[in-house]
Amino acid sequence: MTLTQIDTTGLNCPLPFFKLRRALSGFAQGTRLEVLSTDPLAPGDFAELCAALGHLLLETTQDGPVARTMIVVGGAQGPK
Repeated sequence: MTLTQIDTTGLNCPLPFFKLRRALSGFAQGTRLEVLSTDPLAPGDFAELCAALGHLLLETTQDGPVARTMIVVGGAQGPK
């Protein structure tokens, strides 16, 4: 399974949210995404987006100023 990276570093709220939401519609179910962000609110926004759209947020880790959020597209039960 391939890993696709979405870079939202340097963007401030709400741009990381919108960039991820737009990108999610272009990936097949089961695709693994690594989303990079520097906005401290972005990981929480990503979690809410995944819950609302039925994607699975695996984890978020912090590496200095960059948060890495791992998502599986369509990997969770929930509304679409």
